[in-house]
Amino acid sequence: LFTLRYDQKIFPWWEVAARMGQMWNNQGFQDGPLPTGDFAFIQQTNTRRREFELLSTWHMGKINSLTLGLEHRNERGLGRADAFPGFGRVETNTRSLFIQDELRFFDRVFLGGGVRFEDSDVFGGEWTPRLSLAYLLKETGTKLRGGYGKGFRAPHFNDLFSPPDFPGCPPAGNPALQPERSKSWEAGADQRLWQNRIRLGFTYFRNTFKDLIQTVVLPSGCSQSENLGKARTEGSMASAYFFGNP
Repeated sequence: LFTLRYDQKIFPWWEVAARMGQMWNNQGFQDGPLPTGDFAFIQQTNTRRREFELLSTWHMGKINSLTLGLEHRNERGLGRADAFPGFGRVETNTRSLFIQDELRFFDRVFLGGGVRFEDSDVFGGEWTPRLSLAYLLKETGTKLRGGYGKGFRAPHFNDLFSPPDFPGCPPAGNPALQPERSKSWEAGADQRLWQNRIRLGFTYFRNTFKDLIQTVVLPSGCSQSENLGKARTEGSMASAYFFGNP
């Protein structure tokens, strides 16, 4: 895993950034050596994920920042399973375009909005919006915040094309998977005390999913990726930090 990033401020009101990252994930299983007559099973899955991102941000005074971004993601996998000889090399590409705007009023009200378009050569295109709002009460150091957004996750290589767990099992990957879609919202508050030495935070969140991608255990004991229809998660998070200097 590695990530490279470059940031450049061209003018006080315009800055650009570029990022490149790559991740390798190699997983293997070998059942052997075994006594004579038993079946030895070898499974190997090697994946590589590479991402490129380009950002351009324009600052319009102190009240507005507009960001335009481009991203390309390439996933490549090579697998071997003695019990599934048809498994081999697979490659997918996803291209994204997104825009985000942040407005700041009187250093008290912060309004953010954005939209992202993803185009997958396997699953087509999808739009996902995001909105956020925060209010800062300077007199007490209190910030109230909330947000809403939609999500889209195309199945990853391992979700689609993983080989069988054991001889006699179907492939653990499932090429018939559909993309996972979600809606989420959150609300919370942050509080600063004792000249910013103490910082407290609380967030409540709720997510709903359609075609949630999960690995399930089949009646045979084998595992396989499936879409689970609809699902919901909700919960809360609390945080507390103490700093020696304000």
